[in-house]
Amino acid sequence: MKWTQKISSILKTWVFKNKILKFSSKFARDPQACFYCPELCRFSCPVAETLKTNAVTPRGKMSLLHYREKGVSGEQLCGSEEEKLWYLDQCTGCGRCTEFCLYEVDVASNLQRERALVLSSLGRVGISGKTSLTETLERVKNFTGKVLVVEQSRQSWWKENFKRFHKIDCMDFVCFSFLCEEWQRGSADPELLKKVGLAFSGCSELVFESPEMAWFFAKALKEDLKILKPEIRLLWQYLFPVFISNPYEPDTIVHESFHLSRLLPRLGYSIPMYEKGFPPFHFGWNSFDCGGEGFYKSLYPEVANEMGERFFKDLITDGRELKKIVVQNLKCKNHLHELPLLNSKNLEISYWLDEVVLSDF
Repeated sequence: MKWTQKISSILKTWVFKNKILKFSSKFARDPQACFYCPELCRFSCPVAETLKTNAVTPRGKMSLLHYREKGVSGEQLCGSEEEKLWYLDQCTGCGRCTEFCLYEVDVASNLQRERALVLSSLGRVGISGKTSLTETLERVKNFTGKVLVVEQSRQSWWKENFKRFHKIDCMDFVCFSFLCEEWQRGSADPELLKKVGLAFSGCSELVFESPEMAWFFAKALKEDLKILKPEIRLLWQYLFPVFISNPYEPDTIVHESFHLSRLLPRLGYSIPMYEKGFPPFHFGWNSFDCGGEGFYKSLYPEVANEMGERFFKDLITDGRELKKIVVQNLKCKNHLHELPLLNSKNLEISYWLDEVVLSDF
């Protein structure tokens, strides 16, 4: 590109961003920016692309927030607050729309806060109290130093393998899978969230097996509530060099967690696979939100399954033969196992940590 063309391009971009799409009013900028946006992010939303309706594009959902700021009620817009909640729910929180947004509007967080308002008005906030959570927090209060936080469903696996991870130097491990989905949707009890943050604050560092749970602690407890003190790390950060040393064939692909590829890096967390010098040349990578990592699949399983099958079809459009998918998130593995199309192909679906344990580390 010639220097004259480059200068012209820069000027056009500046005018577009700072003049044409510059808003000033008494309303919050984010919803209004989305309301008047030309929808550059529409194609990035897996829910909108799957349901094929303008009503659930990022702009469509954020418009509901803009109308509320103007004093329009859910009854006037959608017939009822319950119906409005359905539209607000049509977001998996993957953050792909933010990547393509001119202003990097955090649509997922805006929708999460709006859902919390609607759920509160419907009396559905604070329904998550569990005896097992109280017992876990009582145990956690006694922890100091570096602690490994692992998936609840893999407790027996960790009891068998924890000593193999001595290089990570964690004093103990705790199974924790509470409140994450409730927080993502907006129905978590704020007092319970505070109790979780305070209980873990006696630790010096928390190492998470699940990127989804790491995101919950980092975003909800550390950034939003500002009550979590320990440093946050991911097991993936420690074991990535071991993982990429596996001699995978071209018929294997890695299904990334969007928490690792998009959300956590936005908070400043260093994820090794995306640092310069660590390109995984020896096998393919794919990051697509299949709806199986958060609250969405539990509410709308049929749509989540359709998104998952779209993910698989995307992988085979180049005609490549696939025999194995290695997933970074355990929920993704469980979700993909449920899909009829994948089962019909007899694909092996493996969890990345099980692959690491097969290595000599």
